[in-house]
Amino acid sequence: MDRSDREPECGDDNSGGLVASSSGGQDFRALLSDSYFNFADAMMFSAVAYDSARALEHLQIALANYRKSLSIREALSDREPANMPLRRDVAQSYQRIGIVMLAMYDNAGKSASGLKQLVRITTKTPYQISGAEYLPLALESHDKSLAIRKALYIAQPLSAQARRDLADEYVMRGDAQVRSADFHGALEGYRQALPIFESLLAADPANTEARRDLALAYQSICLPLAELGDPAAALDDYRKSARLFEAMFKDDPTNDEDWNFLIQGYQRAGDLLEKMGHTGEALEQNRRALVIFYSLRSEHPADVGDSLASDVLV
Repeated sequence: MDRSDREPECGDDNSGGLVASSSGGQDFRALLSDSYFNFADAMMFSAVAYDSARALEHLQIALANYRKSLSIREALSDREPANMPLRRDVAQSYQRIGIVMLAMYDNAGKSASGLKQLVRITTKTPYQISGAEYLPLALESHDKSLAIRKALYIAQPLSAQARRDLADEYVMRGDAQVRSADFHGALEGYRQALPIFESLLAADPANTEARRDLALAYQSICLPLAELGDPAAALDDYRKSARLFEAMFKDDPTNDEDWNFLIQGYQRAGDLLEKMGHTGEALEQNRRALVIFYSLRSEHPADVGDSLASDVLV
């Protein structure tokens, strides 16, 4: 692809000059790393708006800029190894790289709508990596993030942020393990995350972020539980997740993102109930999903289209 035709990367044309002309001040480098990181975030989250090929281009640009940000953050952290915020930044970069590599794996051969269900470092360029290679690279990056998060938690055991970061990484890594059919590993990680999220919510029951974290963790653990032969436990956790999202919906009925998570939970619970032979209960779960879907569609017809309708009506 010709340079003039491609999407720009953050820092194109002048970032190198800025670095070269800088006095090397740490504040500037931190700002530059944040700029790369934020641009990468924008490219990754915009990928859902495009078809598969275009989405992959956006994800590749995101990966390149996450890597630039990581390179700077690691250099800064190496100079100040006792600086906890810098080490957290490094872990955050590794986690994002793992997430984008997993999105690239999911995107390979699929439409961009597949990315809506989610939303490395390598010596090869993304164009030289086959779809199958994205997954182990994502796991490797999540492993590096997890190692840093564990160290930060040990250093700051009373820090709510350190605890949340650790639990969040267990979930992100577990999501990648599910893709690789490592259900035992995923289950172990989700079980590490759940009591942390539960304690964070117990300490601050009005914290919406803590409730969402816990609700999503309950949803995540259901798949490995079902795959490993414990559908009753999976169903129980789906119901726990639904209760949390239902309570959040009552508090803020305008939050469409939580509605989507609730729809997914109802659908998955319905699928599980059907496999267990509980057809009536399965239909009730799907009915609940439809009620929310049509409510969303009536209020936001431009955003809730036929692709989501197909998912709900299946």
